[in-house]
Amino acid sequence: MIIKKIILLSFGILIFNACAIHKSTKMEAILIGNDLSNWNVPENNIWWTLDNGILNVKSDPTKTGSTLWTKKEYQNFVFETDFLMGDGTVDSGVFLRSERQQIQIGISGSLKKDMTGSIYIPQKAYPGKAENMDQILKPKEWNTMKIKAVGNLYTVWVNDQEVLNYESAESLSTGPIGLQLHPNTEMEISFKNIKVGELPLTSMKRKMKENRIQLIPNEDEKKVDVFVEGKFFTSYIYPNTIKKPVLYPLITPDGTKITRNYPLEPSIGERVDHPHHVGLWFNYGDVNGLDFWNNSDAIPEEKRAGYGTIVHRLVNGIHSGENEGRLEVTMDWVSPIGQVLLKENTTFVFKAQDKSYSIERITKLTAQNETVYFNDNKEGMIGIRVIRALEHPSTQPEIFTDANGNPTEVKIMNNEGVNGNYINAEGIEGKDCWGKRSNWVNLRSKVGKEDISLVILDHKSNVGYPTYWHARDYGLFAANPLGQKVFSGGKNELNFNLEKGESVVFKHEIIVASKTFNKAELDTKFETFSMN
Repeated sequence: MIIKKIILLSFGILIFNACAIHKSTKMEAILIGNDLSNWNVPENNIWWTLDNGILNVKSDPTKTGSTLWTKKEYQNFVFETDFLMGDGTVDSGVFLRSERQQIQIGISGSLKKDMTGSIYIPQKAYPGKAENMDQILKPKEWNTMKIKAVGNLYTVWVNDQEVLNYESAESLSTGPIGLQLHPNTEMEISFKNIKVGELPLTSMKRKMKENRIQLIPNEDEKKVDVFVEGKFFTSYIYPNTIKKPVLYPLITPDGTKITRNYPLEPSIGERVDHPHHVGLWFNYGDVNGLDFWNNSDAIPEEKRAGYGTIVHRLVNGIHSGENEGRLEVTMDWVSPIGQVLLKENTTFVFKAQDKSYSIERITKLTAQNETVYFNDNKEGMIGIRVIRALEHPSTQPEIFTDANGNPTEVKIMNNEGVNGNYINAEGIEGKDCWGKRSNWVNLRSKVGKEDISLVILDHKSNVGYPTYWHARDYGLFAANPLGQKVFSGGKNELNFNLEKGESVVFKHEIIVASKTFNKAELDTKFETFSMN
Protein backbone atom coordinates (compact mmCIF):
# COMPACT_ATOMS: atom_id res chain seq x y z
CA MET A 1 0.00 0.00 0.00
CA ILE A 2 2.83 2.42 0.89
CA ILE A 3 4.57 1.73 -2.44
CA LYS A 4 1.35 2.40 -4.34
CA LYS A 5 0.93 5.73 -2.54
CA ILE A 6 4.50 6.72 -3.40
CA ILE A 7 3.96 5.86 -7.05
CA LEU A 8 0.69 7.82 -7.15
CA LEU A 9 2.34 10.77 -5.41
CA SER A 10 5.28 10.78 -7.86
CA PHE A 11 2.91 10.60 -10.82
CA GLY A 12 0.91 13.48 -9.36
CA ILE A 13 4.06 15.59 -8.95
CA LEU A 14 5.00 15.01 -12.60
CA ILE A 15 1.59 16.13 -13.79
CA PHE A 16 1.60 19.09 -11.40
CA ASN A 17 5.01 20.27 -12.63
CA ALA A 18 3.91 20.04 -16.26
CA CYS A 19 0.66 21.87 -15.61
CA ALA A 20 2.24 24.52 -13.38
CA ILE A 21 4.49 25.70 -16.21
CA HIS A 22 1.52 26.41 -18.43
CA LYS A 23 -0.69 27.94 -15.77
CA SER A 24 1.97 30.58 -15.21
CA THR A 25 2.50 31.16 -18.95
CA LYS A 26 -0.01 32.98 -21.14
CA MET A 27 -0.68 30.58 -24.01
CA GLU A 28 -1.86 31.93 -27.36
CA ALA A 29 -3.66 29.78 -29.91
CA ILE A 30 -1.93 30.00 -33.31
CA LEU A 31 -4.28 27.62 -35.10
CA ILE A 32 -7.95 28.68 -34.97
CA GLY A 33 -10.78 27.33 -37.11
CA ASN A 34 -9.72 27.39 -40.75
CA ASP A 35 -7.24 30.24 -40.29
CA LEU A 36 -3.58 29.72 -41.26
CA SER A 37 -2.68 33.41 -41.10
CA ASN A 38 -0.10 32.76 -38.34
CA TRP A 39 1.82 30.40 -40.62
CA ASN A 40 3.95 30.69 -43.75
CA VAL A 41 2.08 28.32 -46.02
CA PRO A 42 4.36 26.80 -48.72
CA GLU A 43 3.81 27.78 -52.33
CA ASN A 44 1.71 25.33 -54.35
CA ASN A 45 0.58 23.78 -51.07
CA ILE A 46 -0.78 20.25 -51.50
CA TRP A 47 0.24 18.90 -48.11
CA TRP A 48 -1.40 21.03 -45.41
CA THR A 49 -5.19 21.29 -45.08
CA LEU A 50 -7.20 22.82 -42.26
CA ASP A 51 -10.65 21.53 -41.37
CA ASN A 52 -12.44 23.13 -38.44
CA GLY A 53 -9.34 23.53 -36.29
CA ILE A 54 -7.65 20.26 -37.28
CA LEU A 55 -4.51 20.54 -39.39
CA ASN A 56 -4.15 17.48 -41.60
CA VAL A 57 -0.83 16.65 -43.26
CA LYS A 58 -0.39 14.08 -46.01
CA SER A 59 2.51 13.11 -48.29
CA ASP A 60 2.18 13.90 -51.99
CA PRO A 61 2.72 11.18 -54.62
CA THR A 62 6.38 12.20 -55.10
CA LYS A 63 7.03 12.30 -51.33
CA THR A 64 8.83 15.64 -51.52
CA GLY A 65 8.09 16.59 -47.91
CA SER A 66 7.27 20.02 -46.50
CA THR A 67 7.63 22.24 -43.44
CA LEU A 68 5.00 24.65 -42.12
CA TRP A 69 6.73 27.50 -40.26
CA THR A 70 5.24 30.10 -37.95
CA LYS A 71 5.49 33.66 -39.22
CA LYS A 72 6.57 34.84 -35.80
CA GLU A 73 10.00 34.10 -34.36
CA TYR A 74 10.40 33.05 -30.75
CA GLN A 75 13.19 33.12 -28.19
CA ASN A 76 12.14 31.35 -24.98
CA PHE A 77 8.76 29.68 -25.22
CA VAL A 78 6.35 26.88 -24.38
CA PHE A 79 4.80 25.09 -27.36
CA GLU A 80 1.97 22.60 -27.15
CA THR A 81 -0.05 20.59 -29.61
CA ASP A 82 -2.27 17.54 -29.84
CA PHE A 83 -1.25 15.08 -32.55
CA LEU A 84 -2.75 11.96 -34.12
CA MET A 85 -0.53 9.65 -36.14
CA GLY A 86 -2.41 8.36 -39.18
CA ASP A 87 -1.68 5.90 -41.98
CA GLY A 88 1.77 5.10 -43.31
CA THR A 89 5.16 5.45 -41.66
CA VAL A 90 4.79 8.65 -39.67
CA ASP A 91 8.07 10.61 -39.55
CA SER A 92 7.28 14.10 -38.34
CA GLY A 93 8.30 16.52 -35.64
CA VAL A 94 8.54 20.07 -34.29
CA PHE A 95 11.44 22.28 -35.38
CA LEU A 96 12.68 24.65 -32.66
CA ARG A 97 13.93 27.97 -34.09
CA SER A 98 15.57 26.22 -37.08
CA GLU A 99 15.92 22.85 -38.79
CA ARG A 100 18.96 22.15 -36.59
CA GLN A 101 16.82 21.29 -33.52
CA GLN A 102 13.81 19.00 -33.76
CA ILE A 103 11.58 17.09 -31.36
CA GLN A 104 10.63 13.90 -33.17
CA ILE A 105 7.09 12.59 -33.66
CA GLY A 106 6.89 9.07 -35.03
CA ILE A 107 9.35 6.71 -36.68
CA SER A 108 12.96 7.73 -37.22
CA GLY A 109 13.94 7.12 -40.82
CA SER A 110 17.52 6.30 -39.83
CA LEU A 111 16.83 4.17 -36.73
CA LYS A 112 13.62 2.56 -38.06
CA LYS A 113 11.89 2.86 -34.69
CA ASP A 114 9.56 5.26 -32.91
CA MET A 115 11.53 8.14 -31.35
CA THR A 116 8.61 10.38 -30.37
CA GLY A 117 9.67 12.97 -27.79
CA SER A 118 13.40 12.61 -28.56
CA ILE A 119 15.53 15.46 -29.88
CA TYR A 120 17.10 15.12 -33.32
CA ILE A 121 20.18 17.17 -34.30
CA PRO A 122 21.88 16.80 -37.71
CA GLN A 123 25.29 15.06 -37.50
CA LYS A 124 24.44 13.87 -33.98
CA ALA A 125 21.25 11.85 -34.67
CA TYR A 126 19.36 11.55 -31.36
CA PRO A 127 21.66 12.74 -28.56
CA GLY A 128 18.71 13.02 -26.17
CA LYS A 129 16.21 10.14 -26.06
CA ALA A 130 12.70 10.29 -24.60
CA GLU A 131 12.04 7.91 -21.72
CA ASN A 132 9.21 5.41 -21.15
CA MET A 133 7.46 6.24 -24.42
CA ASP A 134 6.35 2.63 -24.85
CA GLN A 135 4.13 3.16 -21.79
CA ILE A 136 3.11 6.77 -22.46
CA LEU A 137 2.42 7.06 -26.20
CA LYS A 138 -1.00 6.10 -27.60
CA PRO A 139 -0.17 5.19 -31.24
CA LYS A 140 -3.68 5.41 -32.77
CA GLU A 141 -5.20 8.03 -30.48
CA TRP A 142 -4.78 11.74 -29.90
CA ASN A 143 -1.68 12.56 -27.83
CA THR A 144 -0.55 15.84 -26.28
CA MET A 145 3.02 17.15 -26.62
CA LYS A 146 4.40 20.11 -24.68
CA ILE A 147 7.86 21.58 -25.29
CA LYS A 148 9.60 24.15 -23.13
CA ALA A 149 12.57 25.89 -24.79
CA VAL A 150 14.74 28.17 -22.63
CA GLY A 151 17.93 29.05 -24.46
CA ASN A 152 19.56 25.72 -25.21
CA LEU A 153 17.56 23.86 -22.55
CA TYR A 154 14.66 21.72 -23.75
CA THR A 155 12.03 19.89 -21.72
CA VAL A 156 9.38 17.69 -23.36
CA TRP A 157 6.18 16.27 -21.96
CA VAL A 158 3.96 13.71 -23.71
CA ASN A 159 0.50 13.18 -22.25
CA ASP A 160 1.50 15.27 -19.19
CA GLN A 161 4.53 13.15 -18.36
CA GLU A 162 8.07 14.50 -18.67
CA VAL A 163 10.00 12.37 -21.14
CA LEU A 164 13.03 14.50 -22.02
CA ASN A 165 15.25 17.10 -20.36
CA TYR A 166 18.11 18.01 -22.67
CA GLU A 167 20.85 20.63 -22.73
CA SER A 168 21.76 21.23 -26.36
CA ALA A 169 25.23 22.11 -27.58
CA GLU A 170 23.72 24.10 -30.42
CA SER A 171 20.82 26.50 -30.58
CA LEU A 172 19.72 29.77 -32.13
CA SER A 173 18.67 32.64 -29.91
CA THR A 174 15.50 33.27 -31.93
CA GLY A 175 13.65 31.63 -34.78
CA PRO A 176 10.28 30.28 -35.94
CA ILE A 177 8.62 27.02 -34.93
CA GLY A 178 8.03 24.47 -37.67
CA LEU A 179 5.91 21.36 -38.21
CA GLN A 180 7.59 18.79 -40.42
CA LEU A 181 6.36 16.40 -43.08
CA HIS A 182 9.44 14.30 -43.73
CA PRO A 183 10.36 13.65 -47.37
CA ASN A 184 10.74 10.17 -48.88
CA THR A 185 8.00 8.65 -46.77
CA GLU A 186 4.29 8.00 -47.22
CA MET A 187 2.39 9.18 -44.18
CA GLU A 188 -0.46 11.13 -42.62
CA ILE A 189 -0.57 13.06 -39.33
CA SER A 190 -2.98 15.55 -37.79
CA PHE A 191 -2.48 18.42 -35.32
CA LYS A 192 -4.92 20.48 -33.25
CA ASN A 193 -4.99 22.84 -30.26
CA ILE A 194 -1.64 24.38 -31.22
CA LYS A 195 -0.56 27.06 -28.76
CA VAL A 196 2.58 29.02 -27.93
CA GLY A 197 3.45 30.93 -24.77
CA GLU A 198 6.45 33.26 -24.72
CA LEU A 199 8.67 33.10 -21.66
CA PRO A 200 10.53 36.10 -20.23
CA LEU A 201 14.29 36.34 -20.55
CA THR A 202 14.48 35.88 -16.79
CA SER A 203 13.67 32.20 -17.37
CA MET A 204 17.32 31.66 -18.33
CA LYS A 205 18.45 33.56 -15.24
CA ARG A 206 16.35 31.23 -13.10
CA LYS A 207 17.89 28.25 -14.88
CA MET A 208 21.37 29.62 -14.14
CA LYS A 209 20.48 29.58 -10.45
CA GLU A 210 19.55 25.90 -10.74
CA ASN A 211 22.89 25.05 -12.35
CA ARG A 212 25.76 26.53 -10.40
CA ILE A 213 27.95 26.27 -13.50
CA GLN A 214 25.92 27.09 -16.61
CA LEU A 215 27.04 26.95 -20.25
CA ILE A 216 25.01 28.81 -22.87
CA PRO A 217 25.72 28.40 -26.60
CA ASN A 218 25.14 31.22 -29.06
CA GLU A 219 25.62 30.12 -32.66
CA ASP A 220 24.77 33.57 -34.02
CA GLU A 221 27.77 35.06 -32.23
CA LYS A 222 29.93 31.92 -32.58
CA LYS A 223 30.50 31.37 -28.89
CA VAL A 224 29.59 29.40 -25.77
CA ASP A 225 29.34 31.48 -22.58
CA VAL A 226 30.29 30.08 -19.17
CA PHE A 227 28.66 31.38 -15.99
CA VAL A 228 29.50 30.51 -12.38
CA GLU A 229 26.75 31.21 -9.86
CA GLY A 230 25.24 33.66 -12.34
CA LYS A 231 28.51 35.55 -12.91
CA PHE A 232 30.18 35.56 -16.31
CA PHE A 233 33.52 33.71 -16.29
CA THR A 234 34.61 33.13 -19.89
CA SER A 235 33.48 32.25 -23.42
CA TYR A 236 34.66 29.70 -25.93
CA ILE A 237 34.72 31.84 -29.08
CA TYR A 238 35.32 30.79 -32.68
CA PRO A 239 35.09 33.85 -34.95
CA ASN A 240 36.56 33.80 -38.44
CA THR A 241 39.10 36.51 -37.66
CA ILE A 242 41.63 35.13 -35.15
CA LYS A 243 42.76 31.91 -36.87
CA LYS A 244 41.91 29.67 -33.88
CA PRO A 245 39.17 29.17 -31.28
CA VAL A 246 40.06 30.56 -27.86
CA LEU A 247 38.67 31.13 -24.39
CA TYR A 248 38.13 34.87 -24.00
CA PRO A 249 37.98 36.73 -21.72
CA LEU A 250 39.05 35.23 -18.39
CA ILE A 251 37.41 36.93 -15.41
CA THR A 252 38.30 36.31 -11.78
CA PRO A 253 35.68 35.37 -9.15
CA ASP A 254 35.86 38.96 -7.86
CA GLY A 255 35.20 40.33 -11.35
CA THR A 256 38.59 41.42 -12.73
CA LYS A 257 39.19 40.76 -16.42
CA ILE A 258 42.76 39.42 -16.65
CA THR A 259 43.15 38.77 -20.40
CA ARG A 260 44.32 41.55 -22.70
CA ASN A 261 41.60 43.21 -24.84
CA TYR A 262 43.77 43.73 -27.91
CA PRO A 263 43.11 42.85 -30.70
CA LEU A 264 39.45 41.90 -30.10
CA GLU A 265 38.22 44.95 -28.19
CA PRO A 266 39.10 48.64 -27.88
CA SER A 267 41.57 49.26 -25.08
CA ILE A 268 43.56 51.95 -23.31
CA GLY A 269 47.09 51.49 -22.03
CA GLU A 270 47.66 48.03 -23.50
CA ARG A 271 50.55 46.74 -25.57
CA VAL A 272 49.72 46.21 -29.22
CA ASP A 273 52.37 43.62 -30.00
CA HIS A 274 51.71 40.01 -31.05
CA PRO A 275 48.12 40.22 -32.41
CA HIS A 276 48.01 36.40 -32.35
CA HIS A 277 48.07 36.46 -28.52
CA VAL A 278 44.32 36.25 -27.81
CA GLY A 279 42.80 35.04 -24.54
CA LEU A 280 43.65 31.42 -23.70
CA TRP A 281 44.66 29.28 -26.67
CA PHE A 282 46.40 26.06 -27.72
CA ASN A 283 48.56 25.66 -30.86
CA TYR A 284 52.17 25.33 -32.02
CA GLY A 285 54.79 27.16 -34.07
CA ASP A 286 55.97 24.41 -36.45
CA VAL A 287 53.60 21.67 -37.60
CA ASN A 288 54.88 20.12 -40.82
CA GLY A 289 56.65 23.40 -41.45
CA LEU A 290 53.55 25.55 -40.90
CA ASP A 291 53.35 28.20 -38.19
CA PHE A 292 50.04 27.91 -36.32
CA TRP A 293 51.19 29.97 -33.34
CA ASN A 294 51.89 33.29 -35.08
CA ASN A 295 48.98 33.28 -37.51
CA SER A 296 46.53 36.19 -37.34
CA ASP A 297 44.68 38.57 -39.64
CA ALA A 298 47.75 40.80 -39.45
CA ILE A 299 49.72 38.40 -41.69
CA PRO A 300 49.93 39.83 -45.23
CA GLU A 301 48.20 37.80 -47.91
CA GLU A 302 51.47 37.12 -49.74
CA LYS A 303 52.96 35.47 -46.62
CA ARG A 304 50.04 33.29 -45.54
CA ALA A 305 51.36 30.22 -47.34
CA GLY A 306 53.58 29.59 -44.34
CA TYR A 307 50.82 29.64 -41.72
CA GLY A 308 48.22 27.16 -40.51
CA THR A 309 44.73 27.81 -39.15
CA ILE A 310 42.69 25.97 -36.50
CA VAL A 311 39.04 25.85 -37.57
CA HIS A 312 36.13 25.17 -35.23
CA ARG A 313 33.95 22.38 -36.65
CA LEU A 314 31.43 21.27 -34.06
CA VAL A 315 30.20 21.65 -30.51
CA ASN A 316 29.76 17.99 -29.58
CA GLY A 317 28.36 18.38 -26.09
CA ILE A 318 27.43 20.84 -23.38
CA HIS A 319 26.73 19.84 -19.79
CA SER A 320 25.91 22.29 -17.00
CA GLY A 321 25.71 21.30 -13.37
CA GLU A 322 26.27 21.93 -9.70
CA ASN A 323 29.90 20.81 -9.45
CA GLU A 324 31.18 21.29 -12.99
CA GLY A 325 30.34 22.27 -16.53
CA ARG A 326 31.72 20.46 -19.59
CA LEU A 327 32.18 21.64 -23.16
CA GLU A 328 33.20 19.17 -25.89
CA VAL A 329 34.34 20.55 -29.26
CA THR A 330 35.98 19.43 -32.49
CA MET A 331 38.48 21.51 -34.49
CA ASP A 332 40.68 20.95 -37.54
CA TRP A 333 44.30 22.07 -37.93
CA VAL A 334 44.27 23.13 -41.57
CA SER A 335 47.00 24.02 -44.05
CA PRO A 336 46.75 27.07 -46.37
CA ILE A 337 45.52 24.79 -49.18
CA GLY A 338 42.75 23.32 -47.02
CA GLN A 339 44.39 20.03 -46.07
CA VAL A 340 43.48 18.81 -42.59
CA LEU A 341 46.68 17.83 -40.75
CA LEU A 342 45.20 17.21 -37.31
CA LYS A 343 41.75 16.53 -35.93
CA GLU A 344 41.41 18.05 -32.47
CA ASN A 345 38.82 16.84 -29.98
CA THR A 346 38.95 18.91 -26.81
CA THR A 347 37.00 18.80 -23.57
CA PHE A 348 36.90 21.82 -21.29
CA VAL A 349 35.89 21.13 -17.68
CA PHE A 350 34.90 24.22 -15.68
CA LYS A 351 34.86 24.11 -11.87
CA ALA A 352 34.67 26.59 -9.02
CA GLN A 353 35.30 26.63 -5.30
CA ASP A 354 36.42 29.07 -2.59
CA LYS A 355 37.13 32.18 -4.74
CA SER A 356 38.84 30.03 -7.37
CA TYR A 357 37.74 29.02 -10.88
CA SER A 358 39.47 26.28 -12.85
CA ILE A 359 39.53 25.04 -16.44
CA GLU A 360 40.76 21.58 -17.35
CA ARG A 361 41.68 21.48 -21.04
CA ILE A 362 41.92 17.89 -22.30
CA THR A 363 43.19 18.04 -25.88
CA LYS A 364 43.31 15.01 -28.19
CA LEU A 365 45.16 15.47 -31.49
CA THR A 366 44.89 12.85 -34.24
CA ALA A 367 47.01 12.85 -37.42
CA GLN A 368 44.74 12.64 -40.45
CA ASN A 369 46.30 12.04 -43.86
CA GLU A 370 50.02 11.80 -43.24
CA THR A 371 52.71 11.82 -40.59
CA VAL A 372 52.57 15.07 -38.62
CA TYR A 373 55.83 16.52 -37.30
CA PHE A 374 55.97 18.94 -34.37
CA ASN A 375 59.43 20.26 -35.08
CA ASP A 376 61.19 21.75 -32.07
CA ASN A 377 60.03 25.35 -31.83
CA LYS A 378 59.95 28.02 -29.16
CA GLU A 379 56.37 29.05 -29.97
CA GLY A 380 53.89 26.84 -28.12
CA MET A 381 51.77 25.36 -26.80
CA ILE A 382 49.13 26.47 -24.33
CA GLY A 383 49.21 30.23 -23.85
CA ILE A 384 47.49 33.14 -22.13
CA ARG A 385 47.99 36.86 -22.78
CA VAL A 386 47.31 38.95 -19.69
CA ILE A 387 46.48 42.55 -18.84
CA ARG A 388 49.11 45.15 -17.95
CA ALA A 389 48.58 44.70 -14.18
CA LEU A 390 49.78 41.09 -14.43
CA GLU A 391 52.90 41.97 -16.43
CA HIS A 392 56.26 42.43 -14.75
CA PRO A 393 57.39 46.07 -14.40
CA SER A 394 59.27 47.30 -17.48
CA THR A 395 61.58 50.23 -18.25
CA GLN A 396 61.96 49.79 -22.02
CA PRO A 397 59.97 52.04 -24.42
CA GLU A 398 57.01 50.22 -25.95
CA ILE A 399 53.95 50.85 -28.14
CA PHE A 400 50.65 51.04 -26.26
CA THR A 401 47.09 52.08 -27.04
CA ASP A 402 46.30 55.68 -26.10
CA ALA A 403 43.02 57.11 -24.76
CA ASN A 404 41.50 56.83 -28.26
CA GLY A 405 42.69 53.26 -28.74
CA ASN A 406 45.43 54.24 -31.22
CA PRO A 407 48.90 52.66 -31.09
CA THR A 408 51.32 55.18 -29.57
CA GLU A 409 55.00 54.94 -28.63
CA VAL A 410 55.55 55.37 -24.89
CA LYS A 411 59.18 56.29 -24.15
CA ILE A 412 58.86 56.58 -20.37
CA MET A 413 57.06 53.62 -18.84
CA ASN A 414 54.49 54.06 -16.07
CA ASN A 415 54.61 50.92 -13.91
CA GLU A 416 51.99 52.04 -11.42
CA GLY A 417 49.80 49.02 -10.61
CA VAL A 418 52.03 46.70 -12.67
CA ASN A 419 53.15 44.04 -10.20
CA GLY A 420 52.93 40.62 -11.80
CA ASN A 421 55.44 38.01 -10.65
CA TYR A 422 55.89 34.40 -11.76
CA ILE A 423 56.85 31.65 -9.32
CA ASN A 424 57.29 27.96 -10.18
CA ALA A 425 57.20 24.74 -8.17
CA GLU A 426 60.93 25.02 -7.44
CA GLY A 427 60.57 28.53 -6.00
CA ILE A 428 62.19 30.28 -8.97
CA GLU A 429 60.59 33.69 -9.53
CA GLY A 430 60.06 36.39 -12.14
CA LYS A 431 61.77 36.37 -15.52
CA ASP A 432 63.96 33.45 -14.44
CA CYS A 433 60.97 31.10 -14.86
CA TRP A 434 61.43 31.35 -18.65
CA GLY A 435 63.02 28.24 -20.10
CA LYS A 436 62.79 26.23 -16.87
CA ARG A 437 61.00 22.92 -16.45
CA SER A 438 58.43 22.71 -13.67
CA ASN A 439 55.15 21.05 -12.68
CA TRP A 440 53.40 24.40 -12.43
CA VAL A 441 53.85 28.15 -12.63
CA ASN A 442 51.79 30.74 -10.75
CA LEU A 443 51.51 34.31 -12.05
CA ARG A 444 50.66 36.45 -9.02
CA SER A 445 49.49 40.05 -8.92
CA LYS A 446 47.30 42.49 -7.07
CA VAL A 447 44.63 44.67 -8.68
CA GLY A 448 43.31 47.19 -6.19
CA LYS A 449 42.61 45.16 -3.08
CA GLU A 450 42.20 41.89 -4.97
CA ASP A 451 44.92 39.25 -4.76
CA ILE A 452 45.05 37.41 -8.10
CA SER A 453 46.60 34.06 -8.94
CA LEU A 454 46.74 32.71 -12.49
CA VAL A 455 48.13 29.18 -12.48
CA ILE A 456 48.87 26.65 -15.21
CA LEU A 457 49.37 23.04 -14.13
CA ASP A 458 51.22 20.49 -16.26
CA HIS A 459 50.22 16.80 -16.21
CA LYS A 460 52.49 13.81 -15.68
CA SER A 461 51.07 11.99 -18.71
CA ASN A 462 51.90 14.80 -21.16
CA VAL A 463 54.54 14.31 -23.82
CA GLY A 464 57.64 16.25 -22.81
CA TYR A 465 56.77 16.28 -19.08
CA PRO A 466 57.81 18.25 -17.16
CA THR A 467 57.09 21.08 -19.56
CA TYR A 468 59.35 24.02 -20.33
CA TRP A 469 57.81 27.40 -19.59
CA HIS A 470 57.61 30.14 -22.19
CA ALA A 471 56.74 32.77 -19.57
CA ARG A 472 57.56 36.31 -20.66
CA ASP A 473 57.58 39.44 -18.50
CA TYR A 474 55.51 41.42 -21.06
CA GLY A 475 52.39 39.29 -20.45
CA LEU A 476 52.75 36.08 -22.46
CA PHE A 477 52.25 33.11 -20.11
CA ALA A 478 52.75 29.78 -21.90
CA ALA A 479 53.80 26.17 -21.39
CA ASN A 480 55.68 24.41 -24.19
CA PRO A 481 56.52 20.71 -23.73
CA LEU A 482 57.59 20.16 -27.37
CA GLY A 483 60.05 22.98 -28.13
CA GLN A 484 62.88 21.61 -26.02
CA LYS A 485 65.94 22.59 -28.05
CA VAL A 486 65.74 26.36 -27.60
CA PHE A 487 64.82 26.19 -23.91
CA SER A 488 67.60 23.74 -23.04
CA GLY A 489 70.27 25.59 -25.04
CA GLY A 490 70.54 22.63 -27.42
CA LYS A 491 70.96 19.96 -24.75
CA ASN A 492 67.54 18.39 -25.43
CA GLU A 493 65.66 17.97 -28.70
CA LEU A 494 62.30 16.23 -29.09
CA ASN A 495 60.88 16.69 -32.61
CA PHE A 496 57.73 14.82 -31.65
CA ASN A 497 55.62 13.27 -34.42
CA LEU A 498 52.37 11.38 -34.99
CA GLU A 499 51.97 8.72 -37.65
CA LYS A 500 48.82 8.79 -39.78
CA GLY A 501 45.88 7.80 -37.55
CA GLU A 502 47.91 8.08 -34.35
CA SER A 503 46.71 10.27 -31.45
CA VAL A 504 48.19 12.10 -28.48
CA VAL A 505 46.46 13.70 -25.49
CA PHE A 506 47.62 16.82 -23.67
CA LYS A 507 46.13 17.74 -20.29
CA HIS A 508 46.41 21.14 -18.61
CA GLU A 509 44.58 22.86 -15.79
CA ILE A 510 44.27 26.63 -15.58
CA ILE A 511 43.32 28.22 -12.26
CA VAL A 512 41.91 31.75 -12.08
CA ALA A 513 41.65 32.83 -8.45
CA SER A 514 40.92 35.89 -6.34
CA LYS A 515 43.28 34.64 -3.66
CA THR A 516 46.86 33.56 -3.07
CA PHE A 517 48.22 30.00 -3.03
CA ASN A 518 51.23 28.60 -1.25
CA LYS A 519 53.54 25.96 -2.69
CA ALA A 520 51.96 23.09 -0.77
CA GLU A 521 48.49 23.95 -2.07
CA LEU A 522 49.63 24.02 -5.70
CA ASP A 523 51.71 20.86 -5.31
CA THR A 524 48.58 19.13 -4.05
CA LYS A 525 46.48 20.48 -6.91
CA PHE A 526 49.08 19.26 -9.39
CA GLU A 527 49.19 15.77 -7.90
CA THR A 528 45.39 15.56 -7.80
CA PHE A 529 45.09 16.71 -11.41
CA SER A 530 47.76 14.22 -12.54
CA MET A 531 45.75 11.37 -11.05
CA ASN A 532 43.00 11.93 -13.64
